[in-house]
Amino acid sequence: MGIARINEQQYARITNPSYSFDKRDRAILGLMLSGLSNREIASRLKIPLSTVQRRTRKLFENGIIKNKISLDYKKLGFRSGILHIYLSDGNIHSAAEQISKIKGMLSTSIHIGNSDVVGFFVFKQADQLLDIMSEAKKIEGVERVVWSEEVFTIPEANAAYFLEQL
Repeated sequence: MGIARINEQQYARITNPSYSFDKRDRAILGLMLSGLSNREIASRLKIPLSTVQRRTRKLFENGIIKNKISLDYKKLGFRSGILHIYLSDGNIHSAAEQISKIKGMLSTSIHIGNSDVVGFFVFKQADQLLDIMSEAKKIEGVERVVWSEEVFTIPEANAAYFLEQL
């Protein structure tokens, strides 16, 4: 386990969102996660389309919904994986920022627990994977880099559980 730390204020910001959900927001999110369009959600909930659009816009503005579109990298000929970076010391934010700039990295996040920084990456050729690993290892403070390649993804099935927790 790396020794990089974040302070309590940063942890509170991450774990205590300020957006207040109501029953209608939960219903809209649940139907969005099921793949329904705004028009279909309005019809199912028997509310005006403008209400769904307004609430959806607020969810976007508050960062609750990140996007509505994601690429299927596998269909585009890419392989994907996860990089776990363990730091011995140093500035975790700086290391994460540098990792995010490595060619092939799609997202990078700071974690508490097993590894310090986790990155999602894509590649086509094995030499591209080696380049990603090599670049990550060059970053100051990086003690160890571990990776895994995605083989299969199971479709999201527990959205209802997650929404009950809001």
